[in-house]
Amino acid sequence: MLHSPTTLKVCNLAATIATIWLFHFVLVGVPQNRQQREVERAAALRADGARTVAMYEQSRKMIAEEDWVAAAALTRRLVDRDPDNHLYMEQLAEALRRLGRPAEEAEVWERYMLVSPTPAAACPAVAQAWKKAGRPERTLVAFERCYQLAPQDTDTIFYLAREYERARRTRDAKALYQKGLELSPGYHDMAVGLGRTWLSEEKPEMAEALARGVLEQKPDYADALLLLGTALREQKKVPEARVALQRGLEMSPRYSDFHYMLGRLSEDEGNREEALRWYREALAISPERSDAKARITALGEGT
Repeated sequence: MLHSPTTLKVCNLAATIATIWLFHFVLVGVPQNRQQREVERAAALRADGARTVAMYEQSRKMIAEEDWVAAAALTRRLVDRDPDNHLYMEQLAEALRRLGRPAEEAEVWERYMLVSPTPAAACPAVAQAWKKAGRPERTLVAFERCYQLAPQDTDTIFYLAREYERARRTRDAKALYQKGLELSPGYHDMAVGLGRTWLSEEKPEMAEALARGVLEQKPDYADALLLLGTALREQKKVPEARVALQRGLEMSPRYSDFHYMLGRLSEDEGNREEALRWYREALAISPERSDAKARITALGEGT
């Protein structure tokens, strides 16, 4: 079919208008729609931000009022909203600690250490939470991480050294105690800890010297008196050991180590009944003491 020139012009004009409209839709309509969506999105974010701020302030109020259950629940919602916000995590960990939920607290601190600009702020809480949760392997790893973050911090050094002692890694503990004393010569707990490592290496005279050095500055320090009494007993200085241990018992009557060591002294002197009495007192204070149970059994008595 043949078309007139006028028809062809109209068709061409229609095609041109359609093309122009298409480009207008692409170049103008779509950006306008996108802009509208961005405006709506920004408004939604502002509203969500306002809700988050209100939730945060409410959770802080609950913590101030010591409403730990509500504070933990609300703060966990905040963490779910923003999993990398270390401020929320710190607040949640505090609420969980107050609620006596150490395993959950420890997990929160672990996440905190990954995202916080100051991961060392989780120390020593993260390790202490693992300890309360009954996870000694996680406790040790946490203390090691804290030490890596703050290798010159004497408290961090002491905590890790003490944990090495508990894990029977005496050489590692000794090296850290020595480092700690070089950094802080007046750190009494560090000196006593080093003394215990000398005892484990069968060098009681060195342990005695450390204990006496501490007691010159702090005469009633129970741990130093225990170290001194133990070191003197190892050197067969039983009367002097008894004086030190009795003094320590006066300072800390619920410290079962004194009862146990006085039992050992009584055994050394051949006084079976007195030894049994001391061991039973140690068990009454600390029922988990396997060493006291073993001595009672060795003396021919049940617990």
